[in-house]
Amino acid sequence: MKIRPRLLCALAALCGMAGAGGCAASGGDFSFPPPTPQITPSPYLEEPAEAGGQSAVHDFSGAAYGLGGDPAYGEDEVWAPEEAEAASFIHAAKIYFYFDSADLTEEAREVLRQKAAILLEKRQFSVTVTGHADERGTEDYNLALGERRARAALEYMISLGVPADRLRALSLGKKFPLVGGKGESAWSQNRRDEFFVRKMP
Repeated sequence: MKIRPRLLCALAALCGMAGAGGCAASGGDFSFPPPTPQITPSPYLEEPAEAGGQSAVHDFSGAAYGLGGDPAYGEDEVWAPEEAEAASFIHAAKIYFYFDSADLTEEAREVLRQKAAILLEKRQFSVTVTGHADERGTEDYNLALGERRARAALEYMISLGVPADRLRALSLGKKFPLVGGKGESAWSQNRRDEFFVRKMP
């Protein structure tokens, strides 16, 4: 059976719309949108500060990923209650990506707009954006992909007015999956950016 040239052009256009993976993607990678961001309490937010406005110690710094211990910061940062609440929101809200893509979805942009608004108010905060990938692909490839994902979020927040010297992009590739297991339900959760907050000295 002959395939008409116009049909070939239409198929090529559809593949181009599929994203970075094009027709090479298999297994339905593009049939699943990134998860809708869910704002949940940060696991790093400990017991709330006592009544009367006393300070509390929290860890939003990414110590579980080896990001803590920066000598430019105190080992244990003390957060006022309103600081802890703002930092908890920045930390808790992750953003997600399509397979083999570093393009920000509209849902991700909305989350980043909310983070940027907080950072413009809380000028004492600095943020490390960590980019992550699912388990497929080589370590080097996923480190590069994680870097693009982290930088996409960083550059968007800079475009919203957040000073560049308060933001850092870091790729962790596929080293720290959020969800174990095989298949899109796990992989879609692992293609993400996370956000870790420190108070500037």
